[in-house]
Amino acid sequence: MQQEKYKNPFESITKLWRVEFNTRFKNIQLLELMFEEAASATSSYEISSESIEARPQDLWRFICYFEDEPEIEDLTEALEDFLEGEIEISEEVESDWVSIVQAQAKPVITGKFYVANLNLIENCPPELIPIKIDAGRAFGTGEHATTKGCLEMISLLKTPPSKILDVGTGTGVLAIACKKLWKDAEIFATDIDEVAVEIAKENAGLNDTNIKLAIKYSVDKSYDLIVSNILANPLIEMAEDFEKMLKIDGKLILSGFTKQQLQKLVETYSSFGLKLIETISIDDWRIVLFTKTAHSS
Repeated sequence: MQQEKYKNPFESITKLWRVEFNTRFKNIQLLELMFEEAASATSSYEISSESIEARPQDLWRFICYFEDEPEIEDLTEALEDFLEGEIEISEEVESDWVSIVQAQAKPVITGKFYVANLNLIENCPPELIPIKIDAGRAFGTGEHATTKGCLEMISLLKTPPSKILDVGTGTGVLAIACKKLWKDAEIFATDIDEVAVEIAKENAGLNDTNIKLAIKYSVDKSYDLIVSNILANPLIEMAEDFEKMLKIDGKLILSGFTKQQLQKLVETYSSFGLKLIETISIDDWRIVLFTKTAHSS
């Protein structure tokens, strides 16, 4: 039976509210996290800089789109510490928000991978692995530092895993990357958001990758590699589960937490016998690689 193509629930949106304001570059990633659930999409671009590479105090423009008109008072209060000037709100009429996001998107090149939407994927250099990601919700497409770091960490692994679990898969980009890199591996991906699971399923189809998707994972199964890019607190809560599911000599890649949260997370996983073997730092975010030795169990 042919699988019914998943219809993006946001495609029918005919009206959007555009919110934009100036901020400093150091705030961009935190703002992305702040609006990840509430906004339909976000984007940002540089206004002024004195160097080629972005610096914390560089002035940037941050833009987010909402299905319902936001309250200016609420936004002003929430963004008090981030604003450089006034907030501007305007109504986007007769616009397809997916097209808006795609027009502003740029490819993400990290590790062995080139992640891009359908309009840009043809520009992938021959030495990189292309990953097509539809604009879905415009999140989890590889541009966030934690996703970039996970893709970089995946690229560093030397031994091909045969069984992989991606917890909190979002758009499925990490699971797809694993399948593209290790074609013979069996990939399981989970997310508590049912919409995310459907979007990941669609993106897996775009990349001709066979990935098993579900809402929950089972602690009765074991894996050579577990990847989870979520948040610090749930990662700490799941430490015991991950240790149980990881095979001896298996690898665990975690991200979604800051430099300040790193120590508590490492201490928690170390208490279950897992050994930290690699850390990647991107701005204030951390991506870590643990392994499970015979002495861990």
